[in-house]
Amino acid sequence: MTLTVIYDNNPSDPRFRTAWGFACWVETPKGVVLFDTGGDGPTLLNNLAEGGMDPREVDAVVLSHAHGDHTGGLTALLDAGARPTIVPASFSPSFKESVRARTALVEVTGPTEVLSGIHTTGEVGSGIVEQALVVETAEGLVVVTGCAHPGIVEMVRRARQVGRGKVALVVGGLSPERGGPGTDCGGHQQTAGPGGPAGRAVPLHRRPGPADVRRCVRRRFPPRRCRMGNHLPEVTGDCLRPHPVPPTGPQPGREPHPS
Repeated sequence: MTLTVIYDNNPSDPRFRTAWGFACWVETPKGVVLFDTGGDGPTLLNNLAEGGMDPREVDAVVLSHAHGDHTGGLTALLDAGARPTIVPASFSPSFKESVRARTALVEVTGPTEVLSGIHTTGEVGSGIVEQALVVETAEGLVVVTGCAHPGIVEMVRRARQVGRGKVALVVGGLSPERGGPGTDCGGHQQTAGPGGPAGRAVPLHRRPGPADVRRCVRRRFPPRRCRMGNHLPEVTGDCLRPHPVPPTGPQPGREPHPS
């Protein structure tokens, strides 16, 4: 299985343009899923082309939630040949009608199989409703999140109910559980820290800036393995092996999240 983050605000691959938003190419032997579409079509299509990825190879587009920085590239993507699209049923009627005009639309409320071994959690939360992608691998479940507005612990808890086995890796937005530390590192610690529900976590599409996020990630990830970046290497035993998290002091607050 390979994950490639093709739209993010944190620069790491010189081929890819950066902008506020998120999209992740998920490729397994069973097919390709594009999770979210970033904030605009030109940036998304440029990055796909630079990465050698053809939109016509996408077997399904899954949208996490109804914010423009996750859905803004959809129209351009569908016009380029990607099919079909899977969204939470709580998306607005006008948005869903615009998608139906271009491709088959699947509305989900509960857990849904996208491809063999790839599921969505279905709708999570009651304020900003969101879904996550759950991928079964030999090393455990890999969970891809958009922002995790309902709280990352709740998102991972729902993922564990969908897939089989432990959660080995969480990638994407890691919004902390309500009442938890109000930083991206807080979400990381809640997810992959001692007693957390996942073995590893890579926070993306978040503030503070990349340097702060990388410091957070490096507390959990060994050098040169599973490095944060637009391309995440194949999920392997080395990649998923847990590492202890040293004690940390208070973390700086983050800017308000626009999505």
